[in-house]
Amino acid sequence: MGLSKEKVEQLRQWRDSLVYTEKERLILEYTEALVKDIRISDELYKRVAEHFSPKQIIDICFTSGISGIINRIHGTFQTEVDELTQNHEFVKESQDALKADSNS
Repeated sequence: MGLSKEKVEQLRQWRDSLVYTEKERLILEYTEALVKDIRISDELYKRVAEHFSPKQIIDICFTSGISGIINRIHGTFQTEVDELTQNHEFVKESQDALKADSNS
């Protein structure tokens, strides 16, 4: 999937986590601003442009946008995760951790 188990597990705490590189934190900050604020500040764009090409920035925007659409569709129709994905060890561990959190 491209991310280590530690990075996935610490995604919600990305600002404080030490598992992400400077560039990864910048992508997460940019993506979070894109989702929450829709517009990116000039200051944030300037920082992102220091590390990524315009094409890479467009790819980040596109990936974030497509992910949002997919999540909204799944949320709207409350779709089930397919069997292949459900049976993946990492997914099972994540689901167990979510259930444990919700029971706490």
